[in-house]
Amino acid sequence: MINTLVKLIPFKKEILQYGASLKVDARNALETKFYNRLSTTIANENEKDIVLTTNLGISDTYKVLLPIGKAPSSYLFGIPDDYRGERTVLYLSKYLANHCDAIADIGANWGFYSYFMAKHSQKPIYYFEPNTELYDNIVMNIKNHDLQNRVIGSSQAVAAKSGALSFYINLTDNSSSSLSSYFENKGHKTKLITLDAISFNDFTAKHHYKSWLVKVDIEDAEFQFLEGAEQAMQQGVLKYLIIELLENARKNKFIDKMIEKGWHAYYLNDYHIEYVSKEDGRYTAPEYNWLFCKETPHELRNLLHQTRFSVID
Repeated sequence: MINTLVKLIPFKKEILQYGASLKVDARNALETKFYNRLSTTIANENEKDIVLTTNLGISDTYKVLLPIGKAPSSYLFGIPDDYRGERTVLYLSKYLANHCDAIADIGANWGFYSYFMAKHSQKPIYYFEPNTELYDNIVMNIKNHDLQNRVIGSSQAVAAKSGALSFYINLTDNSSSSLSSYFENKGHKTKLITLDAISFNDFTAKHHYKSWLVKVDIEDAEFQFLEGAEQAMQQGVLKYLIIELLENARKNKFIDKMIEKGWHAYYLNDYHIEYVSKEDGRYTAPEYNWLFCKETPHELRNLLHQTRFSVID
């Protein structure tokens, strides 16, 4: 019944552009839900090439161009506080960036993390997105906002070693392309391509910042990143690692391996940062992200004093 009523609404495109243009302070959960439903209806009517201008709910100065039906509707009409599963990463990075020299966004997707960090930090940001459709969109928007000297992109994958590698473009879900065939095995339609990759060791050797905050979202290729970041981790160049861990990484003891290397592990359960001494299978939907750093719970608690976060040990 609701879908039928939504389809009858006239001037849907104009209404969506109005919703995407709402100032950050004017956005609310009820309107976001309405615009999400309306954009889904239009996308289902084969109107996926419609591009809207949005401030992403991040800054009224942003005018980011995103296609409906491809980019998440929450980016177009929501605000960061609404994103369970990702808002923790955004706000934690905002605070941790104060203690680093540079930021890496590995697996940038549509660039939301980079836009957020560009608003909240003056540190240089380097983003990586091998899906050329997504990468080209970020490049265009960064240039339109004259941020290209501070937000610097690459279409390379970040992997265990530098060189040519196979990469699976996910045609079913553009947020889940990967160096791994994981999603192909889950029934997603994929396209196998060959692209250039770089290890995080080689990347940081070319960019001489003393410390990095690194956000990694590379869909079942977590161990590839880890192998290619070993030297940067040993040298202390990689200071904070925020990484999404999918089921294979958990089954193969990614957390325990990091602890063995001398890192402290924290499960990001929304605004609760839970200290973990070994892999224990914990998971609260939809929270997939973890923080690895050298700070003990006491030190991290002091670091995040008077923020929205609580450190639990």
